[in-house]
Amino acid sequence: MPPNISNTNLKVYTEKDLQKEGSSTEKKINDESVTQGERQIVTKTDGWEIRNVKWINLILITSLHLYFIYACFTFDFLKNLKTTAWFLFLYISGGFGVTGGVHRLWTHRAYKAKWPLRVILAVAYSSAGMNDIYQWVRDHRVHHKFVDTDADPHNSKRGFFFSHVGWLFLKKHPEVIRRGRQVDMSDILSDPIAALSVKYFPIFRFVFAYLLPVVIPVYGWNETWYRAILSQVIRYVIILNSTWSVNSVAHIWGAKPYDV
Repeated sequence: MPPNISNTNLKVYTEKDLQKEGSSTEKKINDESVTQGERQIVTKTDGWEIRNVKWINLILITSLHLYFIYACFTFDFLKNLKTTAWFLFLYISGGFGVTGGVHRLWTHRAYKAKWPLRVILAVAYSSAGMNDIYQWVRDHRVHHKFVDTDADPHNSKRGFFFSHVGWLFLKKHPEVIRRGRQVDMSDILSDPIAALSVKYFPIFRFVFAYLLPVVIPVYGWNETWYRAILSQVIRYVIILNSTWSVNSVAHIWGAKPYDV
């Protein structure tokens, strides 16, 4: 049976409420010990702090996007249609691995898949170059259960930029870490294909997201290394931002016809 990630009623307090020494709010939180039955209390913070910045992520992702801008102005998609077709194939397959694999199958258990399809989905997801299946599923389950609170890894109430990519530039809020440890991940650990993918994910990601996408055009149809790399930078940044847009655009401007 898939784990229960249904929503609960959240009571949100701001930092100002908590900073009122001896206030009834602070006393109430202490008395209820943060969690009481199905009712959970999560604080909402504002602003960024330099000490929380993950500088490696900030530098790498920023550099990648600067290179992407350069690539968009210099890469000729019509010069070699085989490279363009390869670019489109990898974008579509990577998106399929994210939406059909790690999202609908492994996170939400929306359908059942036999091992051949799970292998294809794991490879397709690896080509998207994101976190491993375990981390992605854990964070997304926490996101759904505590949407738009501090326990949400990409809380849209902290602004568009934060929910889109800024959350990757900062250390996780303590609530995200705490709630993430409580998520039932037994179904992922018991899936041999997902577990294998997690165990060797650095290798899988390097091979399917970075190495093969560049090497195949070079040795397959004599594409130049320069154009092969440029095309994959464009593909990689587009698929990243397509995925991130679900966290930002869809949450800030999207309709919310029901609770998740």
